[in-house]
Amino acid sequence: MAANKKKRKKLTRREFMAQVGAAGAAAGVAATFPVERTWAAVASKPVIFGAALPLGDPTGVEARQGVTLAVEEINKEGGIRLPDGRHLIELAVLDSRDLEPGVPTSEAIQTVERLILSNKVDFIVGGPERSEAWLACTQLSQKYKKIMVAGPGCYSPAIGDTIGTDPEGKYKYCWNVQNDARTDVIRVMPLFKTF
Repeated sequence: MAANKKKRKKLTRREFMAQVGAAGAAAGVAATFPVERTWAAVASKPVIFGAALPLGDPTGVEARQGVTLAVEEINKEGGIRLPDGRHLIELAVLDSRDLEPGVPTSEAIQTVERLILSNKVDFIVGGPERSEAWLACTQLSQKYKKIMVAGPGCYSPAIGDTIGTDPEGKYKYCWNVQNDARTDVIRVMPLFKTF
């Protein structure tokens, strides 16, 4: 019997990001009308995405709207496909307050830890938005072995400099999928020669 079992392939970073990217693309172009759930078999355990967003700031509110829409669109299509079958996505969003004046980084760390321990998230797909708060939370990513994706507000070159020092070791659960301020300035500089 054991010989008949297929060996399950681990989900790679590239495959995971393709799934998340496809979700974002689907959310951006999909119509917003109700659709019946018509998929066949869905695995029983949902995948829980967590986001620690600054909900007192428009960027946090918009990020929550975007990730909520993405999750709805993914679930309408039957969830995400993993080696053990299709899984619906659940979303847990907590207020990180990290863009409010005077709020210490420690509050963002506590928020991310609450997502991991209380909400039992599988991935952190958004927030904290402040670069230093996100960097401070990387210790939790390693401690609990949870993937943490840097949000669009995490624009400091320190993120790439830090997680780039050991991307397969200490920072293997920390992903930055966007440019930083330094990279964008380098790319924009040639444009100034045309003025």
